[in-house]
Amino acid sequence: MDRIFLHTCCAGCAQGVINTLTSKFKAKPFLFFYNPNIQPESEYIKRKEAIVGLAEITQLSLETPQYNPEEYLSYINSPEKIIDRCFLCYYLRLSYSIEKAHLGGYLLFSTTLLASPHQNHEKIIEICETLTNNSGIDFIYYDFRKEYYEQLAQLKKSGLYCQKYCGCLYSIEGV
Repeated sequence: MDRIFLHTCCAGCAQGVINTLTSKFKAKPFLFFYNPNIQPESEYIKRKEAIVGLAEITQLSLETPQYNPEEYLSYINSPEKIIDRCFLCYYLRLSYSIEKAHLGGYLLFSTTLLASPHQNHEKIIEICETLTNNSGIDFIYYDFRKEYYEQLAQLKKSGLYCQKYCGCLYSIEGV
């Protein structure tokens, strides 16, 4: 079974991606929960606890770097950054995750951001392809959105936390 470095945004998206990667791609995911965009800290803690619970249920290894929302806020609010916040958020999280995958010797990479119908799928693909190009890491693309609602229902039955917004301060306003 191939090893794949999987950036995870939340347990709600991760469950279906894990199932697909293990069954369809015969890959064993290593979960990497890197999301300095999540606000407030209490929300981050709930999501982290849910991904830890999912890692235990699926018996997968998980790494959760220290929570540092200032890193996200300073990155998206830099005056020289003129593209949209969501793109910057994706780029920050995915570039760091791919760097960690490279350092860990992984040859395959994907992200659970591809599971949500609420994210900009095309931008995520573009960023992943750009960052993995000539890196020695293959970006595994699959449209995980197909199973999103079914997997979300299963996760809720398990009792793990499911959030109601993307995670950043700007997305809270839509709740």
